[in-house]
Amino acid sequence: MPAGDAMHPAQMRFESYDTLLTGLKLKAAAGVLSEEDVLAINGLLGR
Repeated sequence: MPAGDAMHPAQMRFESYDTLLTGLKLKAAAGVLSEEDVLAINGLLGR
């Protein structure tokens, strides 16, 4: 994306969601995903 271009709000939300999901998948694959991790994500998502 060229400098000065604004990212669409929906794209920003998707990128944030994708980053959180990738982190959860990585922890799950490594066997270190905890209930606290899931609760933290739920809190960030407003659930």
